[in-house]
Amino acid sequence: MCNGDFLHLPMCVNHIDRDTWACDRTVRLKFFEYVRSSQSNLTLAAISELMTTPNSLVLVGIGIHDNFNSTSILNDLVFPMVKIASHSKWPRIVWSTTHSFGIMKSPRVVSQNIENVIQFNEKIKAALRGSGIPIFDTFQLTNGTMSFDGVHYGKGVNDVKAQIFLNHIMEERELGHLENDV
Repeated sequence: MCNGDFLHLPMCVNHIDRDTWACDRTVRLKFFEYVRSSQSNLTLAAISELMTTPNSLVLVGIGIHDNFNSTSILNDLVFPMVKIASHSKWPRIVWSTTHSFGIMKSPRVVSQNIENVIQFNEKIKAALRGSGIPIFDTFQLTNGTMSFDGVHYGKGVNDVKAQIFLNHIMEERELGHLENDV
């Protein structure tokens, strides 16, 4: 039961391997679930731990669990993250925007609507402009795409997002931002 589209159900999340190796043990993957700006110190600590690790790459994105409060996310996470990135070659940091919501999204939390997602994404992108931190923008990819709960997408969309991100890593390597032994 806990595979494919069902992996992220509450009874299945403990089956996610949060620290594993891939590609013949040449790539280490770690998953940290810090979803609120109040956890920014943990996110920043995880980023800082990689400052001496060549070819390290961190994908970061939050918003929904803070109801798109861009002020706290900018001050608590984004601006300190930009400072870290400006003082260290590693890790390469990539910001992931919030994706579009589907029609099944509950209106229970009024601030979690499509207009706020768009405004939030634009504010974060504006703050990151010129920082050297690339933006992994999946909003258009998910806009109009069916989601089983309006917020989470199934295996097909997630596979496409993963492939786009892998293409980004290859591009980073071709641009010389990552070493060729990745």
